[in-house]
Amino acid sequence: MESSRRFQVKELEQASLDQEAPVERPTTPGPGRPRLCVLSPWAPPEESCLEDYLRLVLVGLSRWAEVDLVLTAVGGNAPTFEQARVIGLVSQRSGPRAVRAVLDHLARLAPQLVLIQYFPFQWSSRGLDITVPLLTAALRLRGLAFDVVFHELWVPLELVPHRLLRGLMQRAVATWILALARRVVVSSFERVHEISRCLPWCGSKVRMLPIPSLVPDGELDPNERERLRAELGVGRDEVLLGVLGFDHDSKPVQGLWRVRELLEESGIRSRLLVIGKTRLEASPAMPPEARRWPIHAGYCPGARVSALLGTLDVFLAPMIDGISSRRSSTAAALAHGVPVVTTSGHHTDPALFDQSSMRLAPAGDEEAFAMAVLEVAASSPLRLTLGRAGQELYRRHLGWPRQWEAMAEVHRP
Repeated sequence: MESSRRFQVKELEQASLDQEAPVERPTTPGPGRPRLCVLSPWAPPEESCLEDYLRLVLVGLSRWAEVDLVLTAVGGNAPTFEQARVIGLVSQRSGPRAVRAVLDHLARLAPQLVLIQYFPFQWSSRGLDITVPLLTAALRLRGLAFDVVFHELWVPLELVPHRLLRGLMQRAVATWILALARRVVVSSFERVHEISRCLPWCGSKVRMLPIPSLVPDGELDPNERERLRAELGVGRDEVLLGVLGFDHDSKPVQGLWRVRELLEESGIRSRLLVIGKTRLEASPAMPPEARRWPIHAGYCPGARVSALLGTLDVFLAPMIDGISSRRSSTAAALAHGVPVVTTSGHHTDPALFDQSSMRLAPAGDEEAFAMAVLEVAASSPLRLTLGRAGQELYRRHLGWPRQWEAMAEVHRP
C-alpha cells in the first residue's frame, strides 16, 4: 500500500499498556449483524497510508457488522473513525505484553471474528515479528476465529546472513499464521500463486482482494485544471507527467531520466509532478540539466492529491516487479481517468492489466518504458482513450464498492 497523506485526525484518549481506559462490554449486535474486531498496528500518516486504508475498510465492514478497532503502537494523538469504536490503544507494538493487552481487550469485546492486518515491518521495525504468531496461537486456544490480511508475505531470500535469517523467519511466521487462520486475504494474484506453490495445503483458504485507490474521488472542471497547472508553473505547451509516492525501492528512478531525454529529443516539452515522498533528488543518475524538471508537491491532504491527479496528462508507474492489484497509487490514477504508463512483470495479472487500458513495457526495460511514455504523451486522442478505459477497469474490478462486496463474502462469520 502507498501514501496519499491523511484525511482528518482527531484526538482520542489513549489507553496504554499500563493505564488502559475502561471498556464497557458492548451491547448485543442487532439481528443479523455479527461483531467484528479489527486489529492493526499503527503508524503516523507521515510514514504510512494506514489511516486512509483502515478508514475505507471500516466503511465496508460497518455495512453488515458491528466493528471495534484495536490499534497497537500509538504515539500521541490517535485517529477516530465514524464507522468503528477505537476500543484499545496498546502502547506496546510487539512482544508478550502487547499480546496480553490485546487479549484483555478481546475478552471484553467478545467478537465473533478477529480481523488481523498483518504488515511484518509495522509489527516489528526489523520485520522479525513474534507478536502475531503468539497472538494467533492464543486465539486458537481460546476458540476465537480470526482472518488475516497479509499486506506483505515475506522478503526475498538473500545470501547475506541477517537478510537470509529475516527471510527464513518471515516464511516460518507466515506458514504458522496461514495454518491457524480461518481465511487469509492477499492483494495480488502473484501472492495467491506464491502461497499455493510454497504451502499448497493452505491454498483453499486464500482469497485475493485488490487494494483500491486511497485518494478521494474528484473531477476538475477545465478552468480549474488550467488554473492549477499555471499555479504549478506548467506551460500551456508542456505535457505534465506525474508520479505518486515515489520513495520505494520497487520504483526505480533511473528510467525517468530517459523519459525526459526522449521527450526532449522528440520536441515535446514536459514537466514531472512528484506527489508525496520521493528519492529523485538523491538519485546519482540524475543529470544536472534535469534538476528543474520535477515539480515537488510533497505531502498533501487527500483532496489536494485528487486535484493534482486531475492536472496530469500521463501517470508514470515503473515497477521492478510489474504493475499489480496491490498498487494503490496506480489505482488512484486509474480512478481519476489519468492515462497510465507502467511495467509488466511477474506480479502482473495478464487477465486484469493489458494494453487496452494502459501502456505496458517490460519491467527493467528503460528504453521500452520511455518509448511507451512518448507514444502516449504525443497523442491527445490516445490519452483520452486510455484514460476512459483505465477508469472503467478500475470501476469494474478494483474500486471500493466491488471490494466491499467481496469483504462481506470473505469475512462474514
